[in-house]
Amino acid sequence: MRFWPEPARLEANRASFTFELGPNERGSLFVSVLCEDRNQPKCSQFALALRDRRRDIRATTSGIATVESSNDVFNEICCRSTSDLYMLVSRTPHGVYPYAGIPWYSTAFGRDGIITAMFLLWVDPSIAKGVLSFLAATQAKIFDPLADAQPGKILHETRNGEMARLGEVPFQLYYGTVDATPLFIMLAGMYFDRTGDTETLAAIWPNIKAALHWIDAFGDKDGDGFVEYARQSETGLVNQGWKDSYDSIFHANGALAEGPIALCEVQGYVFSAKTHAAKLAHQLGDLNLESKLLAEAQCLQEKFDAAF
Repeated sequence: MRFWPEPARLEANRASFTFELGPNERGSLFVSVLCEDRNQPKCSQFALALRDRRRDIRATTSGIATVESSNDVFNEICCRSTSDLYMLVSRTPHGVYPYAGIPWYSTAFGRDGIITAMFLLWVDPSIAKGVLSFLAATQAKIFDPLADAQPGKILHETRNGEMARLGEVPFQLYYGTVDATPLFIMLAGMYFDRTGDTETLAAIWPNIKAALHWIDAFGDKDGDGFVEYARQSETGLVNQGWKDSYDSIFHANGALAEGPIALCEVQGYVFSAKTHAAKLAHQLGDLNLESKLLAEAQCLQEKFDAAF
């Protein structure tokens, strides 16, 4: 344990401090608890670390859209919500990413990051850019049944803990989600609508085309026109939509549904993904792909109306 300021008296199990405070005066006592080994621990003063973090948040949020009303309670809710969101935004080598939650979900989740970025496009489109760049960089390139991965599929979650590194759980890079891939394409289209950022679009265009290929080649294995899921290993998630607990998808009589399962909302995501991708293809001058995607979206709409 390290103290600042130094204690007036330090014993084996007690530290004593003396403060002299006048009326309305303030004083601070900082205690650092470190687990030391052969490596020298890095220890910063709390006040300096807090100051640097506040400066970083102010710099990150200096250009965002804000809302102010004549109602003080509403204003405080907006400020609190903004603070909470940016507390969860973390810097990665590929840009900023909104982590899913503290403590257990303090990591990058594909679906969560994409939907958060969609809702924040009007506030701060740089978050969407970071999400797109991160997910493009971690897009699956090989077949890996343990990770539920096929080429072009977008990440579900990533973890760097001991169990993930040792392979006791499959979540180091895990792709067991059916909806993150079409949602990735949707976000790319929505981001371009918001920003007109052709440089980012060009950079991730190969990833968008790989995601489109996954939808047709691996998302719809039985060729019925609908994207479905079924886990590839016993350690993977049983259900791979947004309701991903094992007992979340069931029939009217209460019996659990068994895969492969085609969720209705996922078909909507695919329709929107192909519509957005057609618009992006037009922007990049690929008119043949534009026509192909629009025709596929129309066909999906007709099949969906008939089947669902």
